[in-house]
Amino acid sequence: MPWEDHEAREHVARTEQLLARLETLPDNAARAHAMEALQALVELYGECLDRVMGHAASASRGPATGDGEDIALMKALLSDELVSHLLLVHDLHPDSVESRVRQALEDVRPNLTAHGADAELLGLEGQVAQVRLHASGNSCQSSAARLELAVQEAVTRAAPEIAEVRVVAAEPPPSPQTLIPVADLFRGRPAAAR
Repeated sequence: MPWEDHEAREHVARTEQLLARLETLPDNAARAHAMEALQALVELYGECLDRVMGHAASASRGPATGDGEDIALMKALLSDELVSHLLLVHDLHPDSVESRVRQALEDVRPNLTAHGADAELLGLEGQVAQVRLHASGNSCQSSAARLELAVQEAVTRAAPEIAEVRVVAAEPPPSPQTLIPVADLFRGRPAAAR
């Protein structure tokens, strides 16, 4: 049975801990052999992923099946969080960082909208994504912090190569100008000037 996304994340974290331990092995020869075996394994599954993506891309360019199965295959592969991350590790993901960040913001938008908020990508610079968060004036500080966290998590999940997500609060709209009543214009002037 396939792992749930949270189980895959736990496994990734455990794998990273084990790899860090490998680098601390006191026996240089054992450490070198272990790292060489891991590198061979990574290359092997990287080649497998490359082939999966090649087959999926060929299928999506092939003759239409009438029911969209080919495109559905590509979308299914890309929407699977674990497969998507492995594609990123091997630089095989067909979507750019920007398009993945924009899609992440689309995916989190219903949650934001339910709280009277919205988010827009301002730009990407290196490994930093800058996002503007438009929150209603009715949002309390804790709610705004939760929305900001939801945006950050969505972006880093979709584009793990992003090292930082800077969320900038939108400037509040200017308050409407109040017209000065005509009577107030003459207040305080001498009666002769009126």
